[in-house]
Amino acid sequence: MGFDREEFELQDIAELKGGFAFKSADYTDGGMFVLRTLNITDSGRIARDGATFVSEEKAKEFDR
Repeated sequence: MGFDREEFELQDIAELKGGFAFKSADYTDGGMFVLRTLNITDSGRIARDGATFVSEEKAKEFDR
């Protein structure tokens, strides 16, 4: 079974913020997805292989 996928510019569907350096101890098994450069493929797609997450509480500490 295939999925119909729409393509979007990331900036059109997400608020992008850079410069956060979470410590490995901050990572959790679920929560807010942390987009890292290694999750961006050569074609510009987002790969969730090796995805990392932080809790919503931790993410709020870095809200600006």
